[in-house]
Amino acid sequence: MTIARRLRLALRRGPQNERPFAALQENFLHCQTCVKLFYLVSIVIAFTMMPMLRSEVEGAQDLDLLWPVFWIAPYNLRFVVDLLTFGCFASALLACWKPSLLVARMAFALFLLLAGALHGSFGGINHVYHIWIWVSVVFVFLPRAADRVGRLAYCLTFALAQGLVLFFYSLAGFWKIGSGVVMLLDGREGNFSPRGLALTLADRMVQTGTEPLLARLVIDDYYISWGLFLGLIYAQFVAVVIVFRPRLHVIWGLILVGFHTGTWLLMEISNVQHLMVLIILMVMSPFAKDWRSWETLGDLPLFGGLFRIRKAEPHAPSLVGQTA
Repeated sequence: MTIARRLRLALRRGPQNERPFAALQENFLHCQTCVKLFYLVSIVIAFTMMPMLRSEVEGAQDLDLLWPVFWIAPYNLRFVVDLLTFGCFASALLACWKPSLLVARMAFALFLLLAGALHGSFGGINHVYHIWIWVSVVFVFLPRAADRVGRLAYCLTFALAQGLVLFFYSLAGFWKIGSGVVMLLDGREGNFSPRGLALTLADRMVQTGTEPLLARLVIDDYYISWGLFLGLIYAQFVAVVIVFRPRLHVIWGLILVGFHTGTWLLMEISNVQHLMVLIILMVMSPFAKDWRSWETLGDLPLFGGLFRIRKAEPHAPSLVGQTA
């Protein structure tokens, strides 16, 4: 038994398919729909990138070119920007029209990497396009799926993209926990303190001069925000496990969508790419199962055992009083 299979068996929870072959065909078709939708949204992202990136480059005082685009320094930057962004748009259009075309998926991943690297070459960390780049790279490996084995490989590749995205959120949760523990040991207010989130929001408001819609409410009623923040840390930390628990796909997708919505309402930080990739991969997950039952709570990582209800096994019929 392979390590991957052992890991999957150890982490999975929830009902299993009674008709696996029929379920494979259904999941495969849903995966294809989600992939096509990914490239449809990619068209919009690439089209809006064309004027935005040109404006950024023209208005920049100095460029600190990242490694994927270090080679463009001697050339006309406006021409290179237009070339990269149009290539990104054209390849996204082709990939949406023909998702099975390998060269289209490869071209989109490459052009998006270059354009995204240029977007991050202004002396600061900017990860707006990172998650979209990673998913586009994973989708390069989608097979043609001409037979049952190919369809299974297609579904597994899609699941890999889900797991990779959720792994990023688990890393974010890990660092939030690590930072909170360090500050707790130092006797300072941090992620585990009742005012931890409120202090972060107040500091950002002072630095940026903004007044987010719900920031003042959360700062004033910090005990409410404390509970929500602890719940968010938990949801992020265990996110990678959710890929093995299909009844939680939609729930976790909505939780993380709510997180990104909250970053705008509380900090005026928006990231439509993260929002859309969660909707496509998790909220619309091809592998999602019905979650509207008490048993779903038993699938929760770390705490599921508190809710798991063991169904009593049926008793064998009594033989008392029976005659041969």
